[in-house]
Amino acid sequence: GQLKIPGFSSYLHPVGEGLLLGVGQDASLEGRVEGLQVSLFDVSDPTDPRRVAQIRPLAEDGRDPDYSWSPVERDHRAFVFYDGLALIPYWAHWWDGDDKNDAGVVAIEVESADLFLEDLLRPVADGPIQRDTQIGRRAEQAIPERVIIIEDRIYSITRVGIAVHEIDTWDRVEFVEYPVR
Repeated sequence: GQLKIPGFSSYLHPVGEGLLLGVGQDASLEGRVEGLQVSLFDVSDPTDPRRVAQIRPLAEDGRDPDYSWSPVERDHRAFVFYDGLALIPYWAHWWDGDDKNDAGVVAIEVESADLFLEDLLRPVADGPIQRDTQIGRRAEQAIPERVIIIEDRIYSITRVGIAVHEIDTWDRVEFVEYPVR
């Protein structure tokens, strides 16, 4: 079978009987890449695969970022699927006038044939931040490269430190910066 949809999935992960979760880029019908998307595919009938759910999780104030991507698109080790929860690192940027960045982990619940955005787990700030500030430059470097779950906490490992979030409340407990050498 085949499936024609705008965009593409760079990474596919089995998430249930006959279901694949795709992480990649959405695109216009003309082929213009429009940003990070997560899709759920029903492949129970290999001759008739279908996309049953799609989510573009990074809209800020109802507006998608001008550019967004996930390290999962290049490295499958950045992806975590645990007990129906997909944890997907991301980076996003808005250009028009604000010049804001955002980085963190998208937490998406996968339930039967649907996707639900649980939260955005940001390592250093609570939302997109101005790029030209000190915390903005720090956030730009805090793109999670790996995500680990230990007991009731989610650890996001970045180039500049490790963020810790509670798995039950999504609250950021701490961000531990690596010492400067």
